[in-house]
Amino acid sequence: MRASDRMTSQQKEARRSMAATLAVSMNAALKAESVKKESETQAQKEKKKAIGRGEGGVGRIGPALLSNQGVEEAKLMRSWWLYTLGTIGLIVALGWLIGHHGARQQAIDGFTAVVEGKRNRPGERVLAIQERAWLTTMPPANVGVPAITDMPDVHHGAVHTVKLAGVRSELAALKGLTLIEPQRIWMPAKEAAKMLADWSAETKPEAFVAAQKAKGKTAVEHRALLARLEAGGVSSDDVAIIDLFLRGRGPNGTTDVLTRWQAGEVPDSMELSTFYGSAGTLIVEQGGQAYKTRTVPYSGVLLRFVGKDWPGEWRVLTLTTARN
Repeated sequence: MRASDRMTSQQKEARRSMAATLAVSMNAALKAESVKKESETQAQKEKKKAIGRGEGGVGRIGPALLSNQGVEEAKLMRSWWLYTLGTIGLIVALGWLIGHHGARQQAIDGFTAVVEGKRNRPGERVLAIQERAWLTTMPPANVGVPAITDMPDVHHGAVHTVKLAGVRSELAALKGLTLIEPQRIWMPAKEAAKMLADWSAETKPEAFVAAQKAKGKTAVEHRALLARLEAGGVSSDDVAIIDLFLRGRGPNGTTDVLTRWQAGEVPDSMELSTFYGSAGTLIVEQGGQAYKTRTVPYSGVLLRFVGKDWPGEWRVLTLTTARN
C-alpha cells in the first residue's frame, strides 16, 4: 500500500481526538436535555397540583414555581449552547490543522510517487525523484537529495516562518552579479576574468573586494554577505537555507526560483517544516544497470515561499538518511 493511501499517525490521532471530543460534547448535551425534560415534567406535575388546590393555591405557588423553572431552563439552555459552540469551534480548528498538515503530506506523497514512463529505469529513476525537490545539487558536497520512494511513518514538525523584509536590500545587491567559485565572490560575469587577474593564492577575499571597489568595480564577498544577513535578524540556521538557494542548482543548472534568488530577488518570507521517520525506502543504484532498496531512517525539511508570483506549494528542500 502506498503512503498516499494511508493516514499518517498525526491524522489518525487528530481524528480520534475529534471523535472523542464530539462524543463528550454530545453526552453533555444529552444530559442537559434530559435534565431539562425532567424539570419540565416536574413543573407540569406541580402545576397540576396547584390547580387542584384552587385559584388561591395557584396564586400562592404559581409565580414562585414559574420563576424557578425559568431560571433552571435558562441555565440548561446556556450550558447547551456553550457545549455546542465549543464543539463547533474545535471542529473548525481541527479541520484547519488537518488541512494544513495535508498540504505538507501531499508534498511527501508527490516526492515519493512512482516514476512514470521512460524515466522509470536504472540511470533515470533516481534523478527523476531528485528533480522533484527544490534543488538537485546543494553545497557543500554539490549532490542531490537521496531518492526515497516511500515514507510510511512520516511525522511532521511545526511550521517555522522566516521573514525576509529586513534583509531584502542586502540580497538586492546581488543583482547583475554571478558567484565565482572557488573564490566565492559575486561579480559581473562579463568582467570576472579581468577582475580575477588581481587574484592570487595569497589574496584575502575582503582585501580583493576592497581593491575592486577602489577601482569602481562591483564585488560582494559571499561569506560577508551571509554574516550581514544574520546581523539583519535571520538566524544562522535560516541563513544556511538561504545559502542553499544562492549556491544550489536545479535541473539543467537552474530554475526560475534559483534565477530570482541569485539575481537578488527575495520573497516576503519562507515557511519551513521538518519531517522525519524510521522506515523510508531508499533506492540504491548498482552500476547504472540495476538498483536495490534499503529501509533507512530519514529526516528533512519542507519549504514553501510566501510572496507575489512566488510558488506557494510545499516541496522537499533537504533530505538525509543514515545511509546517504
